Parts: sequence; C-alpha cells; structure tokens
Amino acid sequence: MSETEISEAQKSQLALLNEKVGRWLAEIWGSYEVDADGDRFLSVGPNRVWVTCAPFGDDGTVVTLSNLILIDVQPTAELNSFIAYENGNYLFGRLSLVSLPDSGGAVAVSFDQDLLGDYLDLEELKTASGVVGVIGEEIGNDMQVRFGGRHFYSE
Repeated sequence: MSETEISEAQKSQLALLNEKVGRWLAEIWGSYEVDADGDRFLSVGPNRVWVTCAPFGDDGTVVTLSNLILIDVQPTAELNSFIAYENGNYLFGRLSLVSLPDSGGAVAVSFDQDLLGDYLDLEELKTASGVVGVIGEEIGNDMQVRFGGRHFYSE
C-alpha cells in the first residue's frame, strides 16, 4: 500500500469518526459549518476552528483542530525563532507557519492541536476545540502587535 492509500478497515474507521465528530460538534457548539472545500469548521468567539479527521499510521485515525490566528505575516528570522521557542511553553497546542497560495511570500500562523481519533471522547473534543479557539485568539492578538499581519476573521 502506498502512503496515500488506506485500508478498507481504516476507511470505515474514518467514516465512523467523521460522523461522531460531526454529531459531537453540533452537540457541543450548537452547529458547525462546511466551507467551499468541504472542510468542517466552527465558530469559537470570532475565530474559526477547522476540524479535520484523517488516517494515522497503518490503522489509526487523528482529529486535527486548527485556528488560523494570523494571515499576511511577513516571514522573518525573529518570527521563526519566536515560534520555535514559544511552542515549548504550551501544554496543549502548537504554533505553525502555513504557506498560503497567492500570498506574495507572506505566511499564516496557525494554532493547532491533534487528538487520537481512536480514543476520542466528547469532553476531550469540547475542551480541545475551546482551547484552540480561545487561546489561539490570545496568542494571535499578542503576535499581531509584534509581527504584524491581520486576523483571519477580520476579512
């Protein structure tokens, strides 16, 4: 099997996980939306937290929660250093630089958290989605003052 192929058993696990995550997000947050690409996201305050389910390893699954906290940030050595050192301060979540198409060399900053889909429960999803939304906003506000860019949700 190539890296892009997944087994029928893993496809079945992924379908069940997607259904469960969608049901739980509606229960926790009241609703969620689906963007033009078919990706699921929810609003946590002014933030959008994307929730994706994917294969993990040969027979597992993972749920990734992502909050684009800043866009149109100019990449600098100081920004790279900040993210490298700051990531060690978070008990949950991590900062990432994301290349976006048609950005003219600018990058986005994302705050993300991965959860093992095979062991996911409702309380873990509730806590993690809230943390990614709320803490991501706090970090984004601080980083905007220091590195520029703009909030994704201000579009």
